[in-house]
Order: sequence, then C-alpha cells, then structure tokens
Amino acid sequence: MMKCITALAITVCILAVSVTAAGLRAQIGRDMSGFTSETVDGNAIDGSVFSEHGISVVMFWATWSFPSLRQLALMQQVHEARPDFGVYGALLTDATSTPAAALEYMSSHGITFPSFVCEEQWLSAADGSSFIPQTFIVNSEGIIVEAWQAEFTSAAAILERLAAWAPMQPDGDITLNGVVTTEDALVAMRIAMDMMSCTPAMLAHGDVNPDGVIDASDALLIFRISMGMV
Repeated sequence: MMKCITALAITVCILAVSVTAAGLRAQIGRDMSGFTSETVDGNAIDGSVFSEHGISVVMFWATWSFPSLRQLALMQQVHEARPDFGVYGALLTDATSTPAAALEYMSSHGITFPSFVCEEQWLSAADGSSFIPQTFIVNSEGIIVEAWQAEFTSAAAILERLAAWAPMQPDGDITLNGVVTTEDALVAMRIAMDMMSCTPAMLAHGDVNPDGVIDASDALLIFRISMGMV
C-alpha cells in the first residue's frame, strides 16, 4: 500500500512539473520588447534595454522567497562575470515584497544589477503557480527564447545557457579549425581579393572589424591575432 501511495505521489509531482514546464514553454517566442515599468529605486525602464545586449536574463523574485534570493546572488555573479550580458530582476510585489524592501535587500547584499517591478506584460508571461524563481532568456529583440521554473544552483549554469544564445564574437578562425594562425589571414586575404568564396560560417568568424564583409583590414587584424599582437 505504501509503495502505491509513494508511486502516486511521484506521478503527481511529475505531472505538476510537466504542466509547469509546458506553461513556460508556451511563452517562448513571446515579444517582451514593449514592457514599461520602474526599477525598485524609481528609475524608468522599458523593453529597449534588451537591444543593449546580445542576450539577457530576467528572473522573477520576491523578498519572501528564499530560493529566489539564493539565485539573486548567482545572478550578481553572472552580472560581474559578463557585463556584456543583460541581467535583470523582475520583482513580484505584495504587502511584504515591496520595492522599498527589495531595494534594502539588494543594497545590503551587494546586488547591483537592475530590478524592475513586475508589470502586467511580465506577469502574463509567468507560470500561474506560486513557485519562484522563474527565469527567462531574452534576445536583443526582446523575444523570450528559453524559460525555466526551477532554481539554478550555480552561476556557471546560468552563464552556460546565456552563452548558448549569445551572438558569436568574430575571433579570426576563418578556417574553422579551432585556432587562429597565419593561414586564417591568408584565407581572409584571398576572400578579400575575390579569389575564393566566403561561407556564412567563415564570415561569422572572420569579420573581425566588423562591417559585414571580409576585406584587407580583416586579413591584417587576423594576422595580428595569429601573432599574438592583439
């Protein structure tokens, strides 16, 4: 009998997680660029902030939620490790989780990334359950590309998911072999002189200036990279 009860409990938990995951998956592709709110310290903020970063992460939190407070500290580590990534908190407000209480907590715990009051558009993106944190990855156009309802347990895990979506920075490896050598510079020069064609992958790695084409300036810069001069 006990085994049956245990099995039933596990099944219910699995179904609950599945429903929750499905609820958040439904938000993938949703455009959040039009949101308008205010940070907990009273500054205006809107969806244009996403265009300032290649990729951003938004986390729902409240001052009474210990799981979200633990992840808030991890988000700060992400913010410090990769300032090029957008890191934002979305505060769920109630009688105790107020902007003033959030600001006090952030100030006393060294949380320096922006946290805004969760408004109607973000509230509608949240899963209906009371569990937080809920975490969203948003691209530079303000589109949700991934979402979770679970507590991240390391900053590295958050960074890994962000890096998977971040636009690649051109590194000069135009030969796509994992290293940058003088051969990459020679290939770039051949492309610049129309002596060979350039694939999208080669352009993504070789346009180090960047201006949308592979030209002589890219070849020179790649040569300098290969020689350790950059």
